[in-house]
Amino acid sequence: MNALKILLIGLLAPALACAADAPAKHDGQHDFDWELGTWKTQLKRLKGPLTGSTTWLEYEGTTVVTKVWDGRANILELHVKGPAGAIEALSLRLYNPDTRQWSLNFSNSRSGTMAIPAIGEFKNGRGLFYNQDLVDQAKLKPPDEPLLSSRGKTVMLAPRTPGTAASAAWMRS
Repeated sequence: MNALKILLIGLLAPALACAADAPAKHDGQHDFDWELGTWKTQLKRLKGPLTGSTTWLEYEGTTVVTKVWDGRANILELHVKGPAGAIEALSLRLYNPDTRQWSLNFSNSRSGTMAIPAIGEFKNGRGLFYNQDLVDQAKLKPPDEPLLSSRGKTVMLAPRTPGTAASAAWMRS
């Protein structure tokens, strides 16, 4: 019986050693903690994305980010005003511990519905989130570059029609 124990330990030891040497996967449930609180916000939105427009509409206001479920979710409330009017928006961000990714679920007070979520994660301090967008009820190909987020600035690239390059659709800092 002792020989069987020694044989089993000898067979399992290399596997256990490899598991111990493997780097731990990043637990991203606190990736958005840096954004918690109330922030003065400047937002630029491209007028008429996908039309070739180069006119940016500027807004100022506040963003409030509240932690939910011990950091595995948060709610972002955006209230900004500018010459083109006001924007009230909400983002519900949900962390999936199995995939270690976030879903960014967006709505505004005009539509009252959630948009198709962007799914992604942070790597090397940069958030990469992808989604399939709708414009006038037509599905568009996602940009080669996704929604980008890093501490203090978010840039959303517009979806693109086949054969065209993506462009920034809005920026928040």
